[in-house]
Amino acid sequence: MKDLASKHGPIAWMASNPVAANLLMLFFIVGGFVFAKDVKQEVFPEVDLDVITVTVAYPGASPAEVEEGVVLAVEEAIRGIDGVKEVRGLVYEGRTTVIAELFLGADADQALSDIKSAVDRIRSFPADAERPVTSIASNRAQVLNILISGDLTVSQLRDLAENIRSDLLSELDVTLVTISGIPNAEISIEVSQENLRRYGLTLEQISQRVRAASIDLPGGAVRTSGGEVLVRTTERRNFGSEFENIVILGNRDGGELLLRDIATVRDGFSESNIEAGYEGKPAAKLNVFRVGDESPLQISSAINAYLETKSRELPDAVTLSVVDDSSIIYRDRINLLLKNARLGVILVLIVLGIFLQPRLAFWVTLGMPISFLGAFLFIPSFDISINVISLFAFILCLGIVVDDAVVVGEAAFSQRGRFNDSLTSAIAGTREVIAPVTFGVLTTVIAFSPLLFVPGSMGKFFQFIPLIVIPILLISLVESLAILPAHLGHVRRIRDYKPSALTAPIYRWQKGFSLALENWITTSFRSAVTTITEARYLSLAIALACLIVAFSIVASGRVPLTFFPRIEADRVAASIELPFGAPADETRRVIQEVEAAGRQAASAFADGDGNDFITGFYTQLGNHEPDGEAGISIGDRSGEGQLGLVTAYMVPGGERDVGAQQFADQWRREASQIAGIDRLTFEANAGFTSGGAKLSVRLSHRNTDTLEQAARELAEIVRSYAGTFDVDDGTELGKNQLDFELKPAARALGLTERDLAIQLRNAFFGAEAVRQQRGRDELRVYVRLPQEERESLYFLENLLVTTPLGGEIPLFQAAQAKEGYSFTRLRRRDGQRVIEVTSDVDESVGNSSQISSELF
Repeated sequence: MKDLASKHGPIAWMASNPVAANLLMLFFIVGGFVFAKDVKQEVFPEVDLDVITVTVAYPGASPAEVEEGVVLAVEEAIRGIDGVKEVRGLVYEGRTTVIAELFLGADADQALSDIKSAVDRIRSFPADAERPVTSIASNRAQVLNILISGDLTVSQLRDLAENIRSDLLSELDVTLVTISGIPNAEISIEVSQENLRRYGLTLEQISQRVRAASIDLPGGAVRTSGGEVLVRTTERRNFGSEFENIVILGNRDGGELLLRDIATVRDGFSESNIEAGYEGKPAAKLNVFRVGDESPLQISSAINAYLETKSRELPDAVTLSVVDDSSIIYRDRINLLLKNARLGVILVLIVLGIFLQPRLAFWVTLGMPISFLGAFLFIPSFDISINVISLFAFILCLGIVVDDAVVVGEAAFSQRGRFNDSLTSAIAGTREVIAPVTFGVLTTVIAFSPLLFVPGSMGKFFQFIPLIVIPILLISLVESLAILPAHLGHVRRIRDYKPSALTAPIYRWQKGFSLALENWITTSFRSAVTTITEARYLSLAIALACLIVAFSIVASGRVPLTFFPRIEADRVAASIELPFGAPADETRRVIQEVEAAGRQAASAFADGDGNDFITGFYTQLGNHEPDGEAGISIGDRSGEGQLGLVTAYMVPGGERDVGAQQFADQWRREASQIAGIDRLTFEANAGFTSGGAKLSVRLSHRNTDTLEQAARELAEIVRSYAGTFDVDDGTELGKNQLDFELKPAARALGLTERDLAIQLRNAFFGAEAVRQQRGRDELRVYVRLPQEERESLYFLENLLVTTPLGGEIPLFQAAQAKEGYSFTRLRRRDGQRVIEVTSDVDESVGNSSQISSELF
């Protein structure tokens, strides 16, 4: 007893010196406020994904050609590089992304440098392939999207989008804004076969003349006695009208054949199948990202204020809408933290006030804000941010951060019956429980520590939890042992407390309750603990039996296991995919029918006379990237006219009675009878649960036919399980393709296979004459046949191929055509083609983990 009450030692010194304790408390509070300003804020953590991507564009090439000409070479070049664990490939028409996954602990920067060097050394790429782009994959932090819609042309939409984008970048705290839903700028020079034959020209010759006439090249300087004079040739042409005056042919008499005399120059957009609409009107989308220290709440607030002002300047027919605002999730998580903190403080004050003493309860509860603010002293040094995961860690700490302070406070309170003053009671109580309190906190710290060592990309997300929880717990331990005793040492004892007339009834009730509890502890509770202790083997057996039963229930599958729970978003997206090669008009029809089905599904939940929980439907043709991996872009899919997207935007979850998944299920039923769809999937989740199937099985085999047959059979097995829907076997019919082989007769005329290939490519894809920057856009100029001569096989059959000597021969006399199919997409893994069978799972009916275990 004397040792506990000794006034020597660090605990007694801190308790006896309230100035030192208060300075330490102010250090945590003030320091936390100061350092909190330096903590980065983001909705979801932006981390490197331990993968290197190599993206190569090969315009106009089929997936098989991309695989043979690009992917095989890249795979072979990077497979043996140090740090590379696995190589995967996503191959589509006209481009590919090769993904190199790194080993744990590998130096990503060194691997990036080695892979880039290896890819740059490849000399076997096709001549028309673009320059490879090598980068470290990361999940960019998108904050929100802005929809611009109205009765506007594509050019007007793009000009307005560029105008708003410029305002956001120059006037607001926004660094990165991209435009989607609008095709890229392009100048198309279209020359008919008739004019080519009339003047004895080829598309390649016209392309070379256009390239030679559009140039901006410095020529050095003339160093005169009066100073240096720069010399420059400025014949750069940026607009279609400037290209029309290019001289194609001339003679000695001064006659000139201008480009406008033989060609139609269209200054517009690429012939891609990108179209976007919102509520039935043409639309464009601005994607706003958070960069650096920008706050999602500040970005969202500033953009909403700007759009409110901008809307007044625009015609009534043009609307500006903010959608996919992820800052709402961030704000809701902060509000949840503050709400739980308020409730926690109130409950602790009430409970401790009933059992102990109101003033003592106040000082115990004060440890919560001290610990939370003190953690901000260390958060910047850990290079972590405040996001929905770290906010979850703060919420998790609300229930455990005051445990040690409660124990210390109760121990000090219990010692007051043995000592004459509060200070001695506080010192004795703290010393009495210092060991259990310290080890209690340390065991909790140890329990969270394994999350620091979770491997892979997911480990970079999980580490936010222990890096928040551990500092809070350690600061809470310091607060309870070094700061709290000084505060408790100056709280008057109960017998010295003289309540006022107003608080006397509460004081008497609290004292009576406390005495009743102490009486129950000394009688019933003590007796029960004595009985359990004496029958320790029986008690241990019962505890083990309960543990075994609990584990058996979980192992049997009766308790569903979900790695990431589904988080409903405020929108439902329907991804549409028609058979490969389907015309854009057919895709437009299906998009309209899927949108109509969505409106019909919404009407089933409507209250009154309108769909009050739907704010609008956004539609897009092409370029919605349904097959990307987490955080990894697969490139532009704008040329694939069989892709469609319909997104129903909903009011925030707290303002509607209809769940996103509930609406998605109804929409799926309404759209089930639409004809012509190859794949139709619905996504109603946000965060880590969005953009991926619950169940995915990867198959590989050397023989493609065997692989596809196995995938179809596995898909049928998956469909037989309860709760599975949107099952995709990963196979699809190929795109019709004509393969040409040069005939001996054409070869006798001097025509080579390369000549044939180039003339076919120039006629239908186009000969690239110029590539230059126009403003923020990369402008490409193509020379090709008119669109009406590229829309039917009739024109292909009547295409004339020019021989090296200037003669002409019909295509089908120069080459033999063989009908076949082109793969629509290819997936590769470790040098082999693979197919993924995917399915979504309704967790209320089935469980993806249980299905996986039964399949294998």
